[in-house]
Amino acid sequence: MGVGVLYCGDRADFGFNQAHAEAARALVGMPGLRLEEREHAAGTLAATAEELVGPQDCRIVIVTAAGDALPGLLAQADAHRDTVFLFSGAPLDRDRLPINTGFFEGYLDEAQHISGLVAGYASRAKTIGLVVSHPPCRRFCAA
Repeated sequence: MGVGVLYCGDRADFGFNQAHAEAARALVGMPGLRLEEREHAAGTLAATAEELVGPQDCRIVIVTAAGDALPGLLAQADAHRDTVFLFSGAPLDRDRLPINTGFFEGYLDEAQHISGLVAGYASRAKTIGLVVSHPPCRRFCAA
C-alpha cells in the first residue's frame, strides 16, 4: 500500500516537517508499505496530492500543513473517496468534511512538560518549571 507524505516546505527543516519525515521513514520498515514523499510542491498542493493519489497509487496521503491550500486538498479528498487524507491541525467544520478525511494535532505538550521538569530540577529551588515557545502554548497550562 502506498503512503504519500506532502511536506509544505523542506522536510529537513529541523522542526515540524522533519519530525513528520522521520516518522514517515519509520513506516518504510513495515511490510507491504511503500513511501512516497513530496516537498516544496511545484504548483499547488492539490495538484501534488493528485499525483500521489493517481500515478503513485497512494491510499493514504498525509499533509503536514495545508494552510490556504486546504479547500483544494479537501476537493481532492472528495474526488478520491478510496484514499484517506490526513491533515495536521484542527478541522474547521467537521460536518462539511469528506468522510475520508482526518485531522491530527502536532503539539509538543509532552516534550514541553519534560523540558519543564528538567529545568525545574536543575534550579536551586527544585521546583517544576514550564518551557514553552509562545503564548498559544498556554492552553495546556491550566489542564
